[in-house]
Amino acid sequence: MRDALWRLAFRIAYPLARRWWRLTGRATEGVSVAVCHDARVLVLTPSYRRGLTFPGGYLRRGEPP
Repeated sequence: MRDALWRLAFRIAYPLARRWWRLTGRATEGVSVAVCHDARVLVLTPSYRRGLTFPGGYLRRGEPP
Protein backbone atom coordinates (compact mmCIF):
# COMPACT_ATOMS: atom_id res chain seq x y z
CA MET A 1 0.00 0.00 0.00
CA ARG A 2 2.83 2.38 0.88
CA ASP A 3 4.47 1.84 -2.55
CA ALA A 4 1.21 2.64 -4.30
CA LEU A 5 0.96 5.94 -2.41
CA TRP A 6 4.56 6.87 -3.32
CA ARG A 7 3.92 6.05 -6.99
CA LEU A 8 0.82 8.22 -6.94
CA ALA A 9 2.73 11.07 -5.30
CA PHE A 10 5.50 10.87 -7.92
CA ARG A 11 3.01 10.71 -10.79
CA ILE A 12 1.41 13.91 -9.55
CA ALA A 13 4.58 15.75 -8.51
CA TYR A 14 6.79 15.00 -11.52
CA PRO A 15 4.63 16.70 -14.20
CA LEU A 16 4.17 19.69 -11.89
CA ALA A 17 7.92 19.93 -11.33
CA ARG A 18 8.58 19.78 -15.08
CA ARG A 19 6.16 22.62 -15.66
CA TRP A 20 7.80 24.66 -12.87
CA TRP A 21 11.27 24.05 -14.33
CA ARG A 22 10.04 25.14 -17.77
CA LEU A 23 8.42 28.30 -16.38
CA THR A 24 11.45 29.31 -14.30
CA GLY A 25 13.95 28.48 -17.05
CA ARG A 26 15.90 26.10 -14.86
CA ALA A 27 18.33 24.09 -16.96
CA THR A 28 18.80 20.45 -16.05
CA GLU A 29 21.18 17.85 -17.38
CA GLY A 30 20.67 14.14 -17.22
CA VAL A 31 22.12 10.87 -18.38
CA SER A 32 20.66 7.60 -19.63
CA VAL A 33 22.45 4.29 -19.97
CA ALA A 34 21.67 1.45 -22.35
CA VAL A 35 22.65 -1.78 -20.59
CA CYS A 36 23.00 -4.73 -23.01
CA HIS A 37 23.77 -8.32 -22.02
CA ASP A 38 23.40 -11.47 -24.13
CA ALA A 39 21.30 -9.68 -26.78
CA ARG A 40 18.96 -8.30 -24.09
CA VAL A 41 18.48 -4.65 -23.15
CA LEU A 42 17.56 -3.39 -19.69
CA VAL A 43 14.56 -1.03 -19.66
CA LEU A 44 12.58 0.27 -16.71
CA THR A 45 9.06 1.46 -16.03
CA PRO A 46 9.50 4.50 -13.78
CA SER A 47 6.88 5.24 -11.17
CA TYR A 48 6.62 8.90 -12.21
CA ARG A 49 6.20 8.52 -16.01
CA ARG A 50 4.35 6.22 -18.33
CA GLY A 51 6.15 3.88 -20.69
CA LEU A 52 9.56 2.26 -20.74
CA THR A 53 12.88 4.07 -20.39
CA PHE A 54 16.57 3.37 -19.90
CA PRO A 55 18.04 3.69 -16.40
CA GLY A 56 19.49 7.11 -15.66
CA GLY A 57 19.03 10.27 -13.69
CA TYR A 58 19.89 13.92 -13.25
CA LEU A 59 23.38 15.24 -12.76
CA ARG A 60 24.21 17.24 -9.69
CA ARG A 61 25.95 20.57 -10.14
CA GLY A 62 29.62 19.95 -10.90
CA GLU A 63 29.16 16.19 -11.36
CA PRO A 64 30.68 14.76 -14.58
CA PRO A 65 28.38 12.72 -16.86
